[in-house]
Amino acid sequence: MHMVMGGAGVLVIVLLIVGVVIGWVLVWKYLPMILGAIAAGTVAGLGAAIAAESRERRRKRQAQVQRAKQDEPRCPYCGSEVAPDLAVCPTCYHDLKANCLHCGAIVGVLAARCPACGRTLEPVPSLETSGSRPEEVH
Repeated sequence: MHMVMGGAGVLVIVLLIVGVVIGWVLVWKYLPMILGAIAAGTVAGLGAAIAAESRERRRKRQAQVQRAKQDEPRCPYCGSEVAPDLAVCPTCYHDLKANCLHCGAIVGVLAARCPACGRTLEPVPSLETSGSRPEEVH
């Protein structure tokens, strides 16, 4: 009985080996195409991943630039970028300093509160709220 079972096991192993060899013989001629398809898919996937990463980095950089531009002070009269310590806009020559209506201290027109008395200041009407451009100074 053990001989029959042992012989059957050997027969199964031989049949499996023959099946694998026949399979490789049949697939052998297609192997370069299969490997080429795998390589092409891998390269395409990596290319798509690199492109997506590049787009995401570019989008993040643009968002950072936009946030930085929004944080930069702008002249309320012409909209150009100005340094916070300037007294006159270098583009439209409007005064960027005024006196606090409460205590008389010199305050930047972009300030929300007077640094001397701490009271809330009235904002200067900007181009967006006034709808018209101020006269140019010559």
